[in-house]
Amino acid sequence: MNKNAQQDLNSPDTRGARSLAARFDRSTHATMMDTVLHDILDFLPVPTLIKDAEHRFVFANKLVSDFFGQPAEEIVGKRDEDFFPPEQCKMFREKDDLVFSTGVMNESEEQVTDQNGVTRTVVTRKSLFVTNGRAPSAFC
Repeated sequence: MNKNAQQDLNSPDTRGARSLAARFDRSTHATMMDTVLHDILDFLPVPTLIKDAEHRFVFANKLVSDFFGQPAEEIVGKRDEDFFPPEQCKMFREKDDLVFSTGVMNESEEQVTDQNGVTRTVVTRKSLFVTNGRAPSAFC
């Protein structure tokens, strides 16, 4: 490679373009991975919710949407109180808070009432996870 060509590759303009391309590739990859992970969670054969430390739903898979009778977009941002009777919400919050405070997975039987008023006993497994330094979330 001649000296001028090597200087062109190392020029500030070229380095900036390479840096921009690398950031674009990481951003594109991150967006693609978000989509893939969303699809995987949506495909799970169990109702799956993710709640933030304020007990708001930040993710609901298709089975949760079916259970609530609402699209996930309408569930995200809401809390248990928007869907369940007060006594069930109290129990959910206690179990969530236990997971948030101890970091230990909790498995229990809970009474859950669906949008048609049918109450069922379900086994729930709640785990704490933290990603990339973000606030903790409960995976339910």
